[in-house]
Amino acid sequence: MRPSSRFVSPAILGLVLALAGCGDDAGKGQGMAGAPAVMPVDVARPLQQVVTEWDEFTGRFEAARLVEIRARVSGYLKGIHFEDGQIVKKGDLLFTIDRRPFEASLARARAELRDAVSAAALARAELKRTEGLIGTSALSQERLDSRRAIREQAEARAAAVRANARNAELDLEFTEIRAPITGRISDRRIDVGNLVALNASQPDVLAVLVALDPIHFIFNPSESDYLRYTRIYGPGPLDAEKKARAKVQLQLM
Repeated sequence: MRPSSRFVSPAILGLVLALAGCGDDAGKGQGMAGAPAVMPVDVARPLQQVVTEWDEFTGRFEAARLVEIRARVSGYLKGIHFEDGQIVKKGDLLFTIDRRPFEASLARARAELRDAVSAAALARAELKRTEGLIGTSALSQERLDSRRAIREQAEARAAAVRANARNAELDLEFTEIRAPITGRISDRRIDVGNLVALNASQPDVLAVLVALDPIHFIFNPSESDYLRYTRIYGPGPLDAEKKARAKVQLQLM
């Protein structure tokens, strides 16, 4: 068999080529119109540096030592020897209570002490004379025992009166209220002429004295913060190495 032959008309071939050319031009035009515009972009190199992690807490200053000044004896307040907010030193006189009732009590206690000491001395002398007669028939054993009991009672009474006299001396000393520490004293809570009474529970506060050096800064971290710092620095107090790594800064408002 002979291969079949197909013939294309020159007119049809030209039409096909024209249509193909129109399609390519349309595609090129659409591609150019839909392309996005090029935007400028800033480029920066990354920085490398050491970053220190830190936490911020709110706290307050507190004195390392705080003393509430109270009276130890009852009486009328006679004098105040400081200005409100003044810096006072340890041992400075702050308040004075009327001394006259306590001076009278001390004088009475000392007189009773002299009487008790004399009675004890007499009892010892009589016992000594009695012991010298114990070998004779002029003195019985019962009499000797009685003298010994009298001596012991006299000495016990002298000791009790001596303790009362010492208490009277202390009460007289407590009429002068002095600063137990060095620091800044608050405002007075009572004025001259008022009665300073010892209540059943505790005496009234006359003033408050706080130490200025050293001073504490108190803040309250959360439990998670505490556990985190414990893992970082380890349990126990901070030694020299831990203190070098743990730095704390305070800033006022």
